[in-house]
Amino acid sequence: MRRVSWVGLVIGLLLGLGVSLFYTWVINPVIEYNTAPWQLGGAAREQYIVMAALAFQNDRNLDRAGERLRPFDFDRPGVEVARVACDFFRRAEDPTLTAALVDLARAYGEATCADIAMPATGTPPGTVMIVVPTETPTRTPTPTQTPTPLPTDTPDPARITPTVTRTPTPAGSFEVVSASAFCNARFSGVIEVYVRERDGTGIPGVEVQVTWAGGSDRFFTGLLPDEDPGYANFVMEEGRTYRVQLPGRSSPSRELTTQVCDTEGEEVVLSGYAVVFQR
Repeated sequence: MRRVSWVGLVIGLLLGLGVSLFYTWVINPVIEYNTAPWQLGGAAREQYIVMAALAFQNDRNLDRAGERLRPFDFDRPGVEVARVACDFFRRAEDPTLTAALVDLARAYGEATCADIAMPATGTPPGTVMIVVPTETPTRTPTPTQTPTPLPTDTPDPARITPTVTRTPTPAGSFEVVSASAFCNARFSGVIEVYVRERDGTGIPGVEVQVTWAGGSDRFFTGLLPDEDPGYANFVMEEGRTYRVQLPGRSSPSRELTTQVCDTEGEEVVLSGYAVVFQR
């Protein structure tokens, strides 16, 4: 009787496995068709969600968007859409697609890491407006304006190197170095947030939280790199008081209250604030 050659057996199995894989991967690969959405994964799933967001941007029908996302059986579709929007934002994907994802996430009532300002009036619900200043605004009114002085702050023309008394913050993170009020018709009621390193360099991708009585919103710096890598903004509503912080990384700012600081014809100009966090 001959003994079994284990080495030959192993080599034969490996050769058989290699030939099988070569046949199924190269010579006669599997062709997928009629794939259900829930069977998609990775980039294909993201593309499907993007298509749902673009369709919503066209028909403004949230129920139909929900039907398109239903095959995935998401517990909270808006959270998943917001996650994909943040991934697109961090990877610097097509801004049009990112805006569509943010639009759908906001329609579900979910905040995203993209710094998006929602216009208060004059546009349909859910419309996204990315605020991109065409020039650096000054923080002083024109000679013909007679703004009402704000109670505690003065405009900060530089918006870059404000100096105020620093307040203590949690160890190892950031502190509020400025919360200056300004009056400007183009930035009426806008909180402008700057997050910086010790040397003044702007830091993108930092989460910012704005809170007020009965609500809050979260967004991230870096969506407007032409303005400043560490820049983000938020549109306030008249008559509310807000606080700004970096969740888990800073103490809240002082109270920021919206006030009427000027009028231009029938348009009311609300006070804005420039809030600077520095490591």
